[in-house]
Amino acid sequence: MTESDPPHTATTLRQALADLDAGRITEAEAGLRQVLDDEPQNGEALYFLAVLTYQSNRTVESFRLAERAVTQLPDATDCWNLYGVILLALTRPVEAEAALRRALEKDPGFAGAANNLGAALEAQGRLAEASEAYQQALTIDPTYAEAACNLGRSLLRLGRPADSAQMSRQALALQPNLGDAKINLSVAQQRKGQLEEAEATLESALAEDISNAALHRYLGVLRRGRGNLDGAEASLRQSLQLDDAPGETYDNLAAVLLDQGNAEAAEASFYQALQRNPENNRTHSNLLLCLNYRSNDRNALYRAHRAWAERHARPIAPMPPDVRKRDRKRLRVGYVSADFREHSVAFFVEPLLALLDRERFECWCYASMENPDAVTGRLIALSDHWRWVAGMDDSQLAAQIRDDGIDILIDLSGHTSGNRLLTLQRRPAPVQATWLGYPNTTGMKAVDFRITDAIADPLESAVYSSEMLAHVESGFLCYQPAPDIPDVAPLPALSRSHVTFGSFNNLRKVTPSVIALWSRVLGQIPASRLLLKARSFGDQATAQHYLDKFALHGISPDRVELRGSIADTAGHLDSYRDIDIALDPFPYNGTTTTCEALLMGVPVVTLLGNRHTGRVGASLLSQVGLTDWIAENTDAYIEIARQHAAEIDPLAEMRNGLRNRLFKSPLCDAPDFARRMAQVYEHIWRTTVAD
Repeated sequence: MTESDPPHTATTLRQALADLDAGRITEAEAGLRQVLDDEPQNGEALYFLAVLTYQSNRTVESFRLAERAVTQLPDATDCWNLYGVILLALTRPVEAEAALRRALEKDPGFAGAANNLGAALEAQGRLAEASEAYQQALTIDPTYAEAACNLGRSLLRLGRPADSAQMSRQALALQPNLGDAKINLSVAQQRKGQLEEAEATLESALAEDISNAALHRYLGVLRRGRGNLDGAEASLRQSLQLDDAPGETYDNLAAVLLDQGNAEAAEASFYQALQRNPENNRTHSNLLLCLNYRSNDRNALYRAHRAWAERHARPIAPMPPDVRKRDRKRLRVGYVSADFREHSVAFFVEPLLALLDRERFECWCYASMENPDAVTGRLIALSDHWRWVAGMDDSQLAAQIRDDGIDILIDLSGHTSGNRLLTLQRRPAPVQATWLGYPNTTGMKAVDFRITDAIADPLESAVYSSEMLAHVESGFLCYQPAPDIPDVAPLPALSRSHVTFGSFNNLRKVTPSVIALWSRVLGQIPASRLLLKARSFGDQATAQHYLDKFALHGISPDRVELRGSIADTAGHLDSYRDIDIALDPFPYNGTTTTCEALLMGVPVVTLLGNRHTGRVGASLLSQVGLTDWIAENTDAYIEIARQHAAEIDPLAEMRNGLRNRLFKSPLCDAPDFARRMAQVYEHIWRTTVAD
């Protein structure tokens, strides 16, 4: 105290701190405020009142107090640590990092500050540095369970599930009831394919803490991954009953509802998620993907995509132009994707990586996923340069791409899971395009081109795209069948008394309108049957729900067979032996499923839509010369199905020759496709450079 201080200030402060230690919060706050009334610059009172208000969830007030406290107590490590924690809570991780580094400069042995520094770095996407900070905290204090837990999480995000599981077990050995560590362990077990163990881990955590909303949420996500959609929905709704604030829970619930085929309810759940976290660009992207399954209104869809870009992309400033000379002979083409694994995107990009002319192009792959597999290994071998970028934030990834000197950057995700669209917003490459992974515009002006073809996206549809359309001659897809494919089986109708229609598309595409039309097809051909195969049918409640939907249209359950997923590719393909004619859904057509049907000798009826999602079927069938299987309207769709179902011998003949026809078509001509894509790359490069 100074000579001018009121004499009772020190006594009041001591009493306030005693009240705080005893949990008498109201009395403690009153005492601390009395001290500050008498002595506004009392650093100790400022610090402890900042602690009190932060613990009372009055974060903005605590920030103002902590900001004053560090000014008055510049050498107090606890003050800088608290200031950093509060900045982190206010989603200001860069400033939090600076404050926490000040704390560690003053006291390098401050384990709590090191742990909090890890959290600030992790919030910036600097996962490797975050792991080092968590390890530093654990080195300082080997009994620090929270630091071990956080290190387990960061290792998980770095794609090291085995190391993460080991660290999570270490955290649990230190603190057996640490729920976050059990969540990390469960996710690590999932990544390692130990699904039963992962679910048991979460259930054991819930047995100790049944009111933990986060545990219910993670259990819901796990159950969805195991195909238990009914159980997943129940867990997520239980989580919302306990805490309906986290938008991610509504996001997870929406994904389950989509898997169940309830796109309308999923859309509502995505909106709930966005209301709670409007700045979550990934939830907003998930909503856009959902809208593609539901809407035929091209104007509304375009506006929705532009709204995403306005909210999330436009505020991000682009990098300064790259002024380096590009006098090399080969263009560097970079592909960004979270799907360089066993995924449809990887299967369509593989032939291009294998055959793109290396005298004119270098192939760089930026893999933004944490779960590589055997397909990943093949793609690594086919690329000239491979970068693991899951641990980079968008700014770091953009800087890496700029440093690599990429000329043409290709997004392979659009608004699907794991996308890095906000990297492209930073303009790391002079030419940027999107291709393959998403059936609509990105909505972003920073993406120059959308690579497609004249059937999927006629030139007149360019008004619904923020990108310029770059058409690939003959078709924008090249299909490479899996190795060791089964032989084509005889037409099943030859040995049965009926024709079997079928679809192996995911249930997100099997909308009420699709069920209504397929029911009309079955109604026109009374003896016919329908075989549907989808992963979601492994859930009994979902399967029964679909049987009930067909029953509402007069189709009895004995005419509809529902099958769940088959894990191995050969077994999946062999299931086509039970289908005579495949039916394409709408407004979101199949892509891989259509190619697989043709491979197995099964022709596909498709309905020509008004936008990309509903025109891919026509693009694929046109490449194979099956334009007479493309319907202009629903009546024509029924008639095509009816006519071919009535002509068994021609159908059997087509089945015998369809695979060979596919292999000889542009759809499977990988060398020619690579040539055509090279033409597109050179065109978009010249166009942009000329501009």
